[in-house]
Amino acid sequence: MRYAIIDLGTNTFNLLIAEVKGIQSRKIFGTKEVVKLGQGGITRNIIPEKPFLRGIQALVKYKKILKKHRVVKVFAFGTSAIRDAKNRKQFVQAAFRKTGIKINII
Repeated sequence: MRYAIIDLGTNTFNLLIAEVKGIQSRKIFGTKEVVKLGQGGITRNIIPEKPFLRGIQALVKYKKILKKHRVVKVFAFGTSAIRDAKNRKQFVQAAFRKTGIKINII
């Protein structure tokens, strides 16, 4: 079975896909997208419109990759920029609406 982890950081979104068999795992694919979510808003605790759209576009791109690699489960984690943003709920909802990816805020 194939699983994916997406680390949604302040500057980059990292994607790792692995195939898991029992206790063995093997990396299938990895990539990163520079999204700069904090650009122009980090000191105000907001994700501005352009970074917001870059983040959603990166997730749409990742969704296509997940489908191509037949991933069965995705674990997505939003860190500092998303966690601290006043509009984090809107970002998480938009991401889910566009991709079906549920973001867990840590």
